[in-house]
Amino acid sequence: MINHQALICVQQEALGRQDTGLVEILFTKDLSSGQISQPDPAVFPTRKVWISSRYQTIVDTFGASELFVIDNFGQTDNETESYVSARPENRAEHWAIGDKAKRLDPSTFLPVIDSPLPDIGSGVLSSNPAIPKGDFFILSDGHLFGPFSGSQTEIETRVSPSQCMPLNLFRGQIIKGPREAFADRNIYLDNPSDLTPGVCGFVTSMSDLKQIDGSLEKQDYSSDADIIQFYAKLKIGPSGKTALGRNAASQLKTEIENQVKKNSAHTNRERFERFKAIIDQYLETSDPGQEVINEWLKSEEGKSFLADLADRKPDLFSGHMGHLEEQKKVAQRELETLRQDKQKLEQQIQQEKNRVTLAQRDADAKIADIRKQTAAEQQEERRKKLTELEDEIRAAESKLKDLNTEISNKLADMENVRTIEDLKRERDYLERLKSDLDRAVQTHTATLKSPSLTEDLVKQNVVLGLLNGQVFKSQDEIETYVPPTLSTYTPETGEQLIQSVAYWFQESDGRSFSDEEMANILITLQQSFMTVFKGLPGAGKTSTAIRLAQAYGLADESGYGGNFINVPVSRGWVSGRDFIGFYNSLKGSYQPARTGMYQFLRHGGRDQASDSLRIALLDEANLSPIEHYMSDFLALFDAESRGRPIDTGIPDPEQRYLPVPKTTRFLATINNDSTTELLSPRLCDRVPVISMDQSGSEADIPVTQTLNGTLPYDVLESFFGISAAKQAEDYYGAPLKLNDVLAIFEERGKDLGNPTIVSMRKVQAMNSYIAVARQYMDESKAADFAIAQHVLPLINGFGKGYRTRLERVHEYAKGNNLPRVSQLVEEVMSIGDSNVQSYSFF
Repeated sequence: MINHQALICVQQEALGRQDTGLVEILFTKDLSSGQISQPDPAVFPTRKVWISSRYQTIVDTFGASELFVIDNFGQTDNETESYVSARPENRAEHWAIGDKAKRLDPSTFLPVIDSPLPDIGSGVLSSNPAIPKGDFFILSDGHLFGPFSGSQTEIETRVSPSQCMPLNLFRGQIIKGPREAFADRNIYLDNPSDLTPGVCGFVTSMSDLKQIDGSLEKQDYSSDADIIQFYAKLKIGPSGKTALGRNAASQLKTEIENQVKKNSAHTNRERFERFKAIIDQYLETSDPGQEVINEWLKSEEGKSFLADLADRKPDLFSGHMGHLEEQKKVAQRELETLRQDKQKLEQQIQQEKNRVTLAQRDADAKIADIRKQTAAEQQEERRKKLTELEDEIRAAESKLKDLNTEISNKLADMENVRTIEDLKRERDYLERLKSDLDRAVQTHTATLKSPSLTEDLVKQNVVLGLLNGQVFKSQDEIETYVPPTLSTYTPETGEQLIQSVAYWFQESDGRSFSDEEMANILITLQQSFMTVFKGLPGAGKTSTAIRLAQAYGLADESGYGGNFINVPVSRGWVSGRDFIGFYNSLKGSYQPARTGMYQFLRHGGRDQASDSLRIALLDEANLSPIEHYMSDFLALFDAESRGRPIDTGIPDPEQRYLPVPKTTRFLATINNDSTTELLSPRLCDRVPVISMDQSGSEADIPVTQTLNGTLPYDVLESFFGISAAKQAEDYYGAPLKLNDVLAIFEERGKDLGNPTIVSMRKVQAMNSYIAVARQYMDESKAADFAIAQHVLPLINGFGKGYRTRLERVHEYAKGNNLPRVSQLVEEVMSIGDSNVQSYSFF
């Protein structure tokens, strides 16, 4: 990926699947010209970049609102679905890898906060706002001030000037300039994102400030403490040493003022005036007996002040001169003694150095002689070893040659012996074979001449046929198939069909459903290769499946029909031979299973059968592992693989492949007890599970016309199928509630247990469902059905942390009008609490 611009970004959100996420683009920078601008809407319409992997690296490296640069990115492929967020406004047209994000230069893109200036004496910001890390500017009264740096506690925020080398600012100085001067030269940029709270804009670079140097004003923003340190190094307060009285402090002020007047280097009158004000305040309010200036008097400035004061007013020090002269003499004597000791040590050190140098020279000479001697000895030893090795090699080669000659002679002798023995055995075998053939010829000659040869052959053929399972009947018998009758009434809309089926259920004996519940069943059945009905015994799972086939005109009153089959699953099924059948190579024929599924599928290849919906009911489907006995069908669960035939293994090419037309659907009923198998995660990822224990609101269905036959498959697909979903305008617009629930299930955290990852297959299935269901119910109810049937069956975890995750899902569903999700999650938590905190949907 070669790019001519860099992207200045901030992290937005983690998508929770496979370490991916989104970042928002704030600005773009042309790498050739260095120009910084807003992202081009034609290139970056949503200002988003999809991080296809290693998004956690960005989270670990940068702060939540910290800017970083991406200069290695590419264009996304419109055929790829994984880069598309569930919300259209987050669709990303570009992608990058998380570990390619880089830090910005600390002197670039400095944050600007909108706040009153801090108190100049203490540096405290009165509003106590959140401040950025590192250097930043303050926007106040239309002017930019800075740079500042600071620290923040729960009580207060303190800032201080940060030195700016490009503008040659002294310590304690800041710049002041009108915002327009910065903005006109593109040095100040407004913040376009709400992901960096408290920041109203950015200064592009410290070095760019030189462009407007003439429009800037330098200000001294030193704190009171910095000013005292600058002038007097004065520490106000108790120090445990000499104290400063009022008279001394007043005299100190007067003398420092006289010194400043003489010293032309001190030109900052504003700073000096503030210093005098601090001293005045000290003289008026403090207890001078407990405060000291000794630290300043020990400095170079203090010493210079004392020397100048002594020259001008010697009488101030006359009382102390005698004592000082005596101390001076003592110090001089000690100094002389130290000088003599130093001279002696230097002489001793020099003598020791000379001795070490001579010893080192002797040692170097001896080492050189040893090296020469050792090299000669090593060379001689090496020559001797090589001579001995060459002699040993020649002796070994001679011995090897003798052994090879001896082996060749032995092999020749053994080959001669083996040849003679083989010839003898072959002669004996041929003699025995000739004798057996002579007897066989005599026997067959007598048989061929027998008058009962024909009768014996017929009897033997019948016996062999019976032993092989051959049925002696007419081969032109054709299995009968009665296609369903088409309905004379065809609803014009899917809503009419839903009301028609719901009214049929209401008027017949058995469980009835509201319009929304019936719409959910019909849409789920049409879009999924297999739909699972889950519930307690007596919930109406099997009867609902049979009555649905009757309402669709696929089965008669007794529950039978050419396009409907009821298969009771038995315990112990382990493969497709128990469900469909198998090819018996010993008999040379296909042996169908007792389920009738082979014949049902073979009928599906006929034109009349494939014109309408075909439903296979698997009653008590989880008595045996579904993915075992339906292993031949697993690939057909994906929409793109529908219609692929099943290989039966029959040698005849015309009979080998068993058709499974796209009109075929499976309905499975399951119970949860110790006699059944749990649905595996692989199967849960491919099927929706409708819980029949829940009942919707009872509603009187208005009288409507019911079907008197079946409808063409294309009509059902246009109302409820995946093709209808893809034609919907909001096919990619999944509800926010769905995204929020997915985020809770996929959020990572030690206090939430293991995350439940929802695959893209599931997300795509829910998008298809919601795109159609929106036409027959409100979006919230569509999301409720989708989450309950596709996401909740994936619940499988244990421990206190996982329960915390379920509690969050329950609270969110309860407060956001998702009643089915709320009730099912509550049931899972209740049962899991009694099972040692082991939580599962099944």
